[in-house]
Amino acid sequence: MSIENALERGEEILVEGRQRLRDLRLGVEVSSALVNRIREFAEQCALDYPAKFGVSSNDGDQIIEPVVGEEAFLIAREALLNAFKHAHANDIRVKVDHGMKGLSICVQDNGQGFKADAKHSSQIANRWGVVGMHERASSIGAELTIKSVEGQGTEVSLWIPAQVAYNGKR
Repeated sequence: MSIENALERGEEILVEGRQRLRDLRLGVEVSSALVNRIREFAEQCALDYPAKFGVSSNDGDQIIEPVVGEEAFLIAREALLNAFKHAHANDIRVKVDHGMKGLSICVQDNGQGFKADAKHSSQIANRWGVVGMHERASSIGAELTIKSVEGQGTEVSLWIPAQVAYNGKR
């Protein structure tokens, strides 16, 4: 990444941060905006780490609790960054489902995956990114599951119950 690109990206992040603060103050997060933010982040990652990716959603504009939407985005962002940067995947898929029972986000890649043995799993679990994803999920009453098969890829699934995600505003 060139210095000019880094400065441009820094400005974009600053503008996005200001917009996010405004939205949090207003108390509104629309599910389509969450999907768009995930897609935009994946597009940015693909500039630095070439991989095919797709973001799909069952569409809809449900109102999501702002803090829940922000934490869900940050978890998805970390999962995407791991897939693009560390997994050496060439195909990454994100699926967002705004269901009646809750909101789910699933990030799948066909990268190198990792061993499921206890020693290696504890090493993965102790990495700051994974620890942070679990802490964020726990802080909003969500469930985070990470499944991986060495040589086949990884799946990160976030499940947020409706009463937490939508808070009766659905």
